[in-house]
Amino acid sequence: MKILFISLIACAISLPISGTAATKKISASTTPSDSTMADVIKRMETMQVEINNLQTQLKEYEAQGEVNPETARALKEKGILSHGQLSIGVYGETKVRSRDSAAGRQLKSDPHRIVLLPTYQFSDTIVFNSEIEFEHGGASTSNGSKLFEGGNIEVEQLFVDFKFNEHINWRAPGIDLIPLGFFNLHHEPTLFYSTERPELYRELIPSTWFEMGTSIYGKVVDGLNYQLMVSAGLDDDGDNSSTAGTSSGITGANGIRNARPAIGDFAQANNELGYTFRLGYTPDYVPGLGMSTSAHYSDVTPQRNADNPAVVGNHDVIIYDIEARYRIPKTGFEIRAEYVQIFLEGVRNFAANNNGVSTDNVGSGMYGVSAEVAYHWNLQPKIKNGWELVPFYRYSTMDLQSGGYSGTDAHAPTGQGDREFHTFGLAAFPTPELVLKADYRLALDESISGPQSDQVQFAVGFFF
Repeated sequence: MKILFISLIACAISLPISGTAATKKISASTTPSDSTMADVIKRMETMQVEINNLQTQLKEYEAQGEVNPETARALKEKGILSHGQLSIGVYGETKVRSRDSAAGRQLKSDPHRIVLLPTYQFSDTIVFNSEIEFEHGGASTSNGSKLFEGGNIEVEQLFVDFKFNEHINWRAPGIDLIPLGFFNLHHEPTLFYSTERPELYRELIPSTWFEMGTSIYGKVVDGLNYQLMVSAGLDDDGDNSSTAGTSSGITGANGIRNARPAIGDFAQANNELGYTFRLGYTPDYVPGLGMSTSAHYSDVTPQRNADNPAVVGNHDVIIYDIEARYRIPKTGFEIRAEYVQIFLEGVRNFAANNNGVSTDNVGSGMYGVSAEVAYHWNLQPKIKNGWELVPFYRYSTMDLQSGGYSGTDAHAPTGQGDREFHTFGLAAFPTPELVLKADYRLALDESISGPQSDQVQFAVGFFF
């Protein structure tokens, strides 16, 4: 309607109005003075300038699908545009993977995710943000359908920001990402080079980790930013409310991945709070360097309907992360490194240590280390529109069953929690918004059965 409205204005006003024609029409009815005629012609010229401006703004509107802030401000002054700024971003990825398994070689194709990012600007200081994700093709409401088996639809962000000044801003209560590490906050597929997200962001930092919460954030000094978030705490029940008490949330096999609480009213009885603080650092005096340190503390909600009444008392989780990314200036080299440490307090009270299973126990801690090197090769001189190739290698190791054990279960770890990953690959960027990926990942652990599996993987990722 806005485009039609502007078009009607522009067309109506831009009917042929020449100085000569207008002069003849005026002369037919009266004989104005030279000064009057000059004034009329001057007004016509002014109107023509306004017409040209409106037509230019219309072309911008049609080309962009939305007006830019400068044009919006001008149109608002003319009463043509009265609403705020709505924009929608998109990111996603599709994958093809081949891996070894007990049944032999398996091949899997997966429309892993497509994510919509609607944002609405109420004013210069109030902004609405959201993230709606469709995974594995979506979900079906039919119990008998296998077309979208394993798919789901999630709201991973839903909040309003109130911006007071550069030093302190408030994110009102809503669904938000836990500000831990780098890739939990910035997990778009064009920002990492492998088909899968880095290994530390599964069992140790369960990306995508989002919770109901509220936070304050802002700038400390130039190049140093902070965020402090209060959110729902972790949950030592790995099931939803309908099957509560049948599996553990924190284990030596899956880390804390299954301890993320459910989103939605009283769907699960999470009673505790989590607290996360992050500092992000991008110093001007070291171009190309970005780093952060973050910490999370959570009282843990005990497993509901626990089979063993020994699961009583408090148990807590503390997570510490430090990471750095450095794109070496005037070269194509880039290095990344990260360290994650998890401290488990009240080990004897964790459900995994009291569930009658001796292989998934947890000790007093978990940790992981990752290091990656990449080289950016710009093909601009050789290929029209310029591609960038990024070969890379990443080494990751983690231990999900480190430290002292305590509980009622027999303690017989299999070594499956002591893992090592080697990932070699190539990421090709036709444009910065699009990436094609291919990699080989070798996964090892200390279990008697030997290597977990090796995978050959391909992906197409986008973010615009």
